[in-house]
Formats: sequence, structure tokens, C-alpha cells
Amino acid sequence: MAGLSQAAQQAALTHLCGTGTGHQIEYSINGTGVWSGLAATNVTWSSPTAATPSEVSNTAALTTAAATAAGTVTHVRAVKSGLVITDWQALTVPRALQIGDRGEHAAGAIKITLD
Repeated sequence: MAGLSQAAQQAALTHLCGTGTGHQIEYSINGTGVWSGLAATNVTWSSPTAATPSEVSNTAALTTAAATAAGTVTHVRAVKSGLVITDWQALTVPRALQIGDRGEHAAGAIKITLD
């Protein structure tokens, strides 16, 4: 059987990433667990695209809180009120942070697709 229809993809992404509070990006230094050195960052998702695969992306640039420990962020994942939405996704370019550093993501840089 083929994947989800475009309408079903959009409906699912709207349900998972739609409006409301609690949407965040979490960070990992190993791709297996949340790194305690960097707090999760609040995120607002775009409306799902009318495409296959449908996708949402962060609507605005994101700046993390200051790192409380030194480490290299290698993965990110999306969560909503504690519910894990995506698996850990490897960053194209890992980001080394020192204590006090902040990470940044341009608007549209973080995407969730569903097909």
C-alpha cells in the first residue's frame, strides 16, 4: 500500500505540530538522550505544505538559552508537552558550545516531513 495521501499528511502534521503551547526542540550530544547542558527551545511550526511529502518548519529564527555546560550538539528532536514527535535527527554540522554560548537556527531550518 502506498503512503498517506497529501490531505492525510497535512491533517497529521496539523494535529502533531499545530497551534498551542508546549512545542519545543530538544538537544543531544550523542543522539540517544537529552543533553542537560542546553534547555529545550520553544518553537512555532508553520502550516503544513500542500506537497508530498508535506512538511512543517520553524516559523521564526530560534535562539537557545545559554549553555550551562560545554559540549557538541549533534542531534535535535521535536517534542510537544513531553510527547516525543520525532526521533533524534543528526545535524548537518554539529555545533560545539561552551558555557554561556547560544545556538541559533534560521527560520525554516528545522523541518518535519510526513509521507
